[in-house]
Amino acid sequence: MIERIVEVQGPSVDPSQIDSLVGRLSRCSGQGRVVVERFETGRIVLRLVDTADPPSPELTATIRSLGRVAKLTVNERKILTEPFVPADERDLTSLAELIRDPKRRLPVVVLGGKSPIHGCPLDPDRLATVLAGTVECIAVLDSAGTRSLERILGHGTVPYGGAARVHAPMGRTPDEDVTFVSAKLVPERVGIDRIRRAVSRLTRKPTASTTTSPKKRAKRRRLHEITGSDEVVVPFGVARPLDYPDRWDAIPAWVERHFGGRVVLAATARRNVGRAVYHRPRVAAAALHWLADVARERLLHGGGDVSDGQPVLPGVRAERSGVFGIPESVVDGEVYRGTRKIRGGNSRDPRYCLRIYWTWDPQRERIVVVDMPFHTRNRMT
Repeated sequence: MIERIVEVQGPSVDPSQIDSLVGRLSRCSGQGRVVVERFETGRIVLRLVDTADPPSPELTATIRSLGRVAKLTVNERKILTEPFVPADERDLTSLAELIRDPKRRLPVVVLGGKSPIHGCPLDPDRLATVLAGTVECIAVLDSAGTRSLERILGHGTVPYGGAARVHAPMGRTPDEDVTFVSAKLVPERVGIDRIRRAVSRLTRKPTASTTTSPKKRAKRRRLHEITGSDEVVVPFGVARPLDYPDRWDAIPAWVERHFGGRVVLAATARRNVGRAVYHRPRVAAAALHWLADVARERLLHGGGDVSDGQPVLPGVRAERSGVFGIPESVVDGEVYRGTRKIRGGNSRDPRYCLRIYWTWDPQRERIVVVDMPFHTRNRMT
């Protein structure tokens, strides 16, 4: 089945135009029918079902005239909602020409096998529904058709054993193969998802991450893992961000001014903040903000555990402290143990390692920061 999507956009698009558009397209679409797919403010999406390929000159002229007459933007594209099953050598030749077409913008998926007992264990109709609009076509070949297409193209179309080959658009990355050993070993849902990801990889534009060498990409990932994201963002769950200080010596006074009574820094934490070398003090301040607004509210109203890997910021999480390194400190004559921590970075280098050890005081309804921002040394680390 061949369908076409006609998308009309513009500031003057309103519901009164739907009947007019449907009528004009229905009159020139022959045996096809027009369905209103979606209507939004300034946007109408119509689906032309069971249309001829190629479309009639009248339909093409009507689609082009919509933009000129109504001063709207009109986008039109063809999608195949049924798999293509070549019936003879002529159909195989047409499929080979489509694969070789240098102007092709979308991938072509070929399902098949090199022997009758090695076929692709997927439902072609379901795969076509999932990939509709993202591929030129999905061709289903038997063992004889697979070998004939390979003879016409001069190279393989599917690997041995029954699988799918996703032919990339010309000028893009090489084709991708998706192999299935057995239908029993590979569930259909997993197989369709593999092909969908391969199609997505072959249609997206190349970026710096896909063009650099694997060694440089690994180094970049490691640096991001150690240092976290490149800019301070709003802590997760915080409704309104604050002006976070960029100097360590300003953090104790800043905490008193904004969170007085809700978050308390112990003497050890204040002392270590004065000699901190962690390169992103704003991240530490944002983490303290998360403790005051998110963690305290959840602990106060029974919102569940906040130290089970909860994300605080990108690259920063709330966890429980290890049994071998729990710092202690005295606040208001009471001894507090930092049984919970906020962990940022993945290095023992103090320049890239953030640790905030804290605990909950249910009697005074406050969070006590026992120590920060260094990693507590113990016999395990």
